[in-house]
This record gives sequence, C-alpha cells and structure tokens, in this order.
Amino acid sequence: MSEAFHGRPVRKVKEVSEVYHEPAELADLGRLVELQLIDERDYVTPLEFKGNVRCTCTPDGGQIYIVGGDQALDLKRLGHDKYLPKDHITLGPVAKITYFTSKAFHNFEPSDYEHMFGEEGGELPLLHYDVHSQKLYLTGGSYQVRPEGIVN
Repeated sequence: MSEAFHGRPVRKVKEVSEVYHEPAELADLGRLVELQLIDERDYVTPLEFKGNVRCTCTPDGGQIYIVGGDQALDLKRLGHDKYLPKDHITLGPVAKITYFTSKAFHNFEPSDYEHMFGEEGGELPLLHYDVHSQKLYLTGGSYQVRPEGIVN
C-alpha cells in the first residue's frame, strides 16, 4: 500500500514499539446477557450473548470491559459491513446493559440485572468492535460501577 499510495518503491522499513496498557486485574460483574445498541436511525437493536461472555470492570469501577466467550457479530445484519475493511468499527451508543449474577442484597438469588445508561442525565458509552479479534469494547460514558450496581 505504501508504494501505491506514494507512487514509488518503499525506501525503508521502520519498526516501532509502543506500550499498550491493559489492566492487570478485572472485577467480574457477571455473565453478559444483552447490550441494547442505538443505531444511526435511533432504533434500539438488542445484541444477545450466549455462553460465557463476561461483564467485568476495573478495580476502581471506572471502566467496563467485555471479556471471554463468543463475541462475534454479524456486521452485515447490523449494517456495518459497508465500513469494511477496517480493524475497528464504532457500532454506536449503548442504551442498556443486562448481566446475570448474584448479589448479597438479593440474598444471592441469581438474577438478571439491567442498567439504563444515562438514566440520570449521564452520557452513553460507545460500543466498538475489533473486527479481527471479534471482541467488543466500550469507550466513554459517564457511568461508574459501585457496590450497588452501575450508576450514572
């Protein structure tokens, strides 16, 4: 691509090393059941997860991570195949997250817990997709994970 872009043969190859930070530890919040994605037309599209996709967060509760399991998406069905080829795609804002877990204040009875992002006037997080790794990740949003749940 470099040769086609510049219109001349490549003169040199340069290796670059960058540091990429990932948290060493994540707190498990529960099994991810569903994310509700708001598309470009303001329609809500539910993304349902089977298997062991986990909803986790950093120890300070500032960032939710989605880890493990099968996170593969049908980009054509979602209307995002038009952006390919890309390494990462922004799918859009997330309106709601549902996860399955047990909590002390419900006597450890396993339940689905739902959180509407932005319910207190906060900003919605954006959902992104790593096309090659088939992994989802959130950026932004004003939520925080607290002992009582996800708040914003």
